[in-house]
Amino acid sequence: EVPPERLAAVATEMVEADGDLDWFSAGRLLGQAKSRPDMKWADGKALKDAVEAALLAKLGPRPAKGAGKPKGGKKGKGGGGKGKGKGKEAA
Repeated sequence: EVPPERLAAVATEMVEADGDLDWFSAGRLLGQAKSRPDMKWADGKALKDAVEAALLAKLGPRPAKGAGKPKGGKKGKGGGGKGKGKGKEAA
């Protein structure tokens, strides 16, 4: 078991060391924290809470759902391009 003080210290250290930081970094930071040898026996929920608390202290409150998502063109299966298609080919 890892003490909560150690979890908070590791989370703060990782947040401070990260150059490209936003709320979308939480999952990446959590994965990096879990991969550290000293965090092998840490409680996952407690570690997640520590990372989120460190992000809250650094970035402020999390934006509302969908507010900070990157905007881009709709991506999906296209039907207008050339290539193998299903169906009859025009002869």
